Amino acid sequence: MKYLQSLTMLLAGAAMFAFSQGAYADCGECGSEGDHAHQGKKGKHMEKAEKMGQHSKAEISVSALATLLKADAVPVLVDARGGKYDDGRRIPGAETLTPDASEEKIKATIPDKETLVVAYCANPQCPASSQLGKRLHKLGYKNVLELPAGIDGWSEAGHEVENVE
Repeated sequence: MKYLQSLTMLLAGAAMFAFSQGAYADCGECGSEGDHAHQGKKGKHMEKAEKMGQHSKAEISVSALATLLKADAVPVLVDARGGKYDDGRRIPGAETLTPDASEEKIKATIPDKETLVVAYCANPQCPASSQLGKRLHKLGYKNVLELPAGIDGWSEAGHEVENVE
């Protein structure tokens, strides 16, 4: 059991580190990647990262999430879609949690702020999971990953999808 917990934390930490590194990599001044300066001043990507403080968008791929779930590393899965955008399809075990959910609903769904949370919505064009991720970070949740491919990418990769009412 301790081995599984260690593996879970290792995978989650590696995923968060690896995927968060590219969040602000493109320089608004020259389009290149990396930490560099322009004529003695910081590139816009560094300024943006500093303004964001510790919150940088951390993402997880469909294959990385599938690996976590196969290893019985069960994060709290939250589907950020609501209203007319919610078609009822879910990654098995996911709960609905929209960006405008009450703090009480968020605390009921994710009681521990150290828990690994994976938020998703429909696809890369859907902003709901990103909005939810920002909200959770503001509320003090530390281990939030976004699945940019969303339920569409999960389904297209051939993974199980359940339908809820």
